[in-house]
Amino acid sequence: MESPHIIEGVCNTNYYDQITETINIALHEKNTAPYKQREKDFIRDRVFTIRNLVVFIMTLHRAIQREADDFMAQIREPGSSLSRVSKAAFTKARKKLKHTIFIDISRRVLEVFYKQAPFRRYWKGFRLLASDGSTAEVPNSEEIQKAWGVFKYREDGKAVCMARLSQLYDPLNHTTLDACIDSINTSEQELLWRHLEEVNPGADDLLIFDRLYASFLLIFYLNKLGTQYCFRMKEQWWKVVETFYKSGLGSSRINLTLPKKDLEKAKELGITATSVTCRLVRVELDNGTTEILLSSLLDEQLYTIEDHKELYGLRWGVETQYRHMKHKVCIENFSGKSLLSLYQDFHAKVCMLNLTAVLVHPVDKALKDEPKETYTHQVNFTEALSKMKWAPIALFIKQQGMKIIRELLTWFYNTTEPIRKGRKFNRPKLPKRKFHMNYKPI
Repeated sequence: MESPHIIEGVCNTNYYDQITETINIALHEKNTAPYKQREKDFIRDRVFTIRNLVVFIMTLHRAIQREADDFMAQIREPGSSLSRVSKAAFTKARKKLKHTIFIDISRRVLEVFYKQAPFRRYWKGFRLLASDGSTAEVPNSEEIQKAWGVFKYREDGKAVCMARLSQLYDPLNHTTLDACIDSINTSEQELLWRHLEEVNPGADDLLIFDRLYASFLLIFYLNKLGTQYCFRMKEQWWKVVETFYKSGLGSSRINLTLPKKDLEKAKELGITATSVTCRLVRVELDNGTTEILLSSLLDEQLYTIEDHKELYGLRWGVETQYRHMKHKVCIENFSGKSLLSLYQDFHAKVCMLNLTAVLVHPVDKALKDEPKETYTHQVNFTEALSKMKWAPIALFIKQQGMKIIRELLTWFYNTTEPIRKGRKFNRPKLPKRKFHMNYKPI
């Protein structure tokens, strides 16, 4: 049941006001010129103004006409003669809108979050950022085939087109700082460099990487930024790692020398160092697996082997985020067959995931401060996403502000799940199908 004093305590900050005000400012007509394809777009009085169109795409999950009908029912003024807007009208309107508006809204929201959030989690003083990639099937339209190519042909001759997804994700705060969708022929490493250019991590950030991300150039670049890092290494990839793996040691410092082949690129990146000291750590998992981690955390007293085990385990949050993307908000359920529509859908859903995360965050803090029952609880994120379906209409079109925020927070507080520490499960090997019994869409 609702705890009134907790909800009031969460509401009595200007945090939520700043989140909603930030988005409303971005959607104000005088600020939307950079997101128009042409200067004359959106000058006529239509249902799909930029504000309405952006909100509609953010809430889009089902068949377009059904969504359009429900959308009109939500925004129609009493006594209005306008009862319906067609799918064709939406298709025409979206061609006028640049997808970058969703990226900018998401970034503005995160700027407020990292400055104003009443509770921010860190690991030993560092903001954790995990980079990982995935793939998604996209429409096999002529435009997409021409731009991104064909991944394969099925037995019936139908072309299958795939996209590469990548994100730089904060696993403790459940926020995506930067996300990309591109051709399947684009590597995860290339997309990572795009993330770094956009986010520009600093000395308070610690980046966690899975296997195949490690490279001398990347390590030297992070060292130049003063950014900490932790890579999982393939045991037989680098000679120095193979030697350490065979040694049986738990931890060892090593010196890396920048290869000659990277010198030219290093100069372009402003890298002046020619050697870097880092650390190799052996982590033994409970299932008998041995992981070798390469990190910049040199102090063995401050950063123990167990700390490294915990640190790399926290990277799993980015895997969970892809599960949300694919099974909860159905990132592959694209609403159009053009590249523009793919970019709009993808970044709109990332924006909604971020918006949900920053609204949920203070409630999670309150649940931690005053546990409900035996276990500390957290907001059920899937249920929160479901409740957020129509929230953008109330917040950014009807301008209902704290009235809706209060309803959302009450729902979040009453829809929780216990945190049972120490529970472990084997990673399931899911069959290759679009939708799984355990992962229902919102």
